[in-house]
Amino acid sequence: MSHLTHLNLSQNLLTSIDNYVFDGCESLLEINLSSNRIQNISPDAFNKCPKLRKIDLSKNLLFQLGTALTGLKSLRILNLSENALEELDWSNFPNDVLELSVNYNKIKKVGILIETENGRKLKKLELHSNRITNFSVDENYFKNSQNLKIFPSELEELDLSDNLLTLITENNFQGMSQLKMVDLRLNKLQTIPKELFEITVVANSRYGQMFISENPLICNCGMEWILNAKDRKSDDIPNISENGGGVRDINEAKCLLPLNGQIKFVTETEASDFLCPYNTLCEPNCPCCQLSSCDCKSICPKACDCFRDQTFTKNVVKCSGTEKEEFDLQKLPMQSSHILLSNLNFPVLKKSDFFGMGRLVELHINSSNIQTIEPSAFDTINNLKVRGNNLDLNSRST
Repeated sequence: MSHLTHLNLSQNLLTSIDNYVFDGCESLLEINLSSNRIQNISPDAFNKCPKLRKIDLSKNLLFQLGTALTGLKSLRILNLSENALEELDWSNFPNDVLELSVNYNKIKKVGILIETENGRKLKKLELHSNRITNFSVDENYFKNSQNLKIFPSELEELDLSDNLLTLITENNFQGMSQLKMVDLRLNKLQTIPKELFEITVVANSRYGQMFISENPLICNCGMEWILNAKDRKSDDIPNISENGGGVRDINEAKCLLPLNGQIKFVTETEASDFLCPYNTLCEPNCPCCQLSSCDCKSICPKACDCFRDQTFTKNVVKCSGTEKEEFDLQKLPMQSSHILLSNLNFPVLKKSDFFGMGRLVELHINSSNIQTIEPSAFDTINNLKVRGNNLDLNSRST
């Protein structure tokens, strides 16, 4: 069998691949072992096949690989889909593999990769339909060593769709300047780092692609980059093809708005929708944050939810639900730009209640038992709504 180049042993009842079973197959280029019952591959199973370029081991019962493939210097394409692997261990694969498919396994963990000068050549990695929740590595590992990676630097296509991902960070993709396609569909991601969009789509504007739909995305201030994805048009990018660069499923992607809990299509959002919650907020260049009394430090009052935008110009305070006790308006942050009050209790609105709030442009006070409003209480406010209270316009405060 010294002249054999292609061997198909698929759809049999093989349970293991023993040492030197392919002895004499030194010309073998491709072998198909799919749709068997293989649970074990001996360390020297392929050692007599120095030219082997493609192996299909899909649809078997493998739960680990060991060192069976590490010596195959010519291996370029490896299919391990539909097995029972629980970890992607980079030490199990030779450096020169270009395409690796590990779809439909039970992978929960992707191991740390230590890159050397003659690093891995992997271009395409398929990991869809596994059980990966995150890439749980101390972020300090990445900061302290440029050689530690999650994925090879030469990677161009990465499919992580249909996993259980709840978190990815910019460090998970550091140094991956060749990345041109990332598929994150059908995960549990609430945020996607801006850096991933920049290295995948912006740096490869004609053909860089991302897929993000069917995730429970939250349009917070860290996701504002998605507005740039929404506004990218093919006629803005010369020579872009119909299937060219961008967030390809932007029209299907949805996100939750932090302020009101509404779910919108990303294409329907505006910059004002992208807010981050806060309990205490100290604005950039604020000189008095360490002091108890400080106008540029915002503390979110009890019974309120507070939000800010990425530029710290929009500061929204939303309070509701303490009808039984009088609400102290003096607790509202001085830097508030939008105040939304409902179902509270303050019978009298005083002239001093909103005094000094130079940024306040919108005030809603609904169903809060207001009976009296002192003159000049709203002198600086552009947008005012006072509904569902006990006001009598025929009476005047003295």
